[in-house]
Amino acid sequence: MTKRIDLRGIRISIDESVHPFYEDFVSRSAGRVEDYPFATMKDVFMVAACVGAKYDQYKEIKKSRGVFSGDVFDPDFEVPILCAIAFKKFSDVEDLFDIEQMIRHCQNYANAGICILQHKIETSVGLGKLYRVAEVLRNVEK
Repeated sequence: MTKRIDLRGIRISIDESVHPFYEDFVSRSAGRVEDYPFATMKDVFMVAACVGAKYDQYKEIKKSRGVFSGDVFDPDFEVPILCAIAFKKFSDVEDLFDIEQMIRHCQNYANAGICILQHKIETSVGLGKLYRVAEVLRNVEK
């Protein structure tokens, strides 16, 4: 029998200090995609967590701010990615079923990742935020 990780009822938090950056990159109903490249804060969080994990940067959240519920993650696509990210901090696969600890690790990778993204995007040049985000992600190896 396969165990399934259920994130319903789990609140996803980010550091209060980076909340404005999240908001700056999330689409507004009438906004242009060039200026607001992400549809939701969840999307920003996923990219930030992946960047933090890629750079192996982990930054504890100092002042927590809940931004969305864990039930917005796609259980077949995004939850396995979050598990892979959290596994960098675990020694046993069974540890992944400690949902609060798994999410805390992902939040801390995302906290570091958003700082990396913020710095790279703010210091890059380009047309709109969408193009700067794409350029940063394209060059994540460099």
